Amino acid sequence: MRARILNAVLGAWLFASAFLWSHYPAEFHNTWITGAAMFLVALIGMRFRSARWVDAALALWLFCSIFFFPAADGGTVLNSILISMIVLIVSFLPLRVVSTPLTAWSVPPNPDV
Repeated sequence: MRARILNAVLGAWLFASAFLWSHYPAEFHNTWITGAAMFLVALIGMRFRSARWVDAALALWLFCSIFFFPAADGGTVLNSILISMIVLIVSFLPLRVVSTPLTAWSVPPNPDV
């Protein structure tokens, strides 16, 4: 759950960053649309496990879009690289961590003994 929340926060940051400093028009639209999509998909991912793969695909798109829009300034490129890498890594994290060992194969205690 924390991984999906982190992805939602990063998507919101990406969306906001489109408006915080100047972008070329194509970069501006790519940034805010990708950020909004990451945010929404991360929220959906809290309920449906397979949505995290869509978040991973959006992160890959964000990384590759750096090469499609080569006129981007250094801050935009750095922001896109960092967000895309973090979202991609976090997208592969499990939804929950099993902290206790599974006891499916263990023999239950016999109360009659």
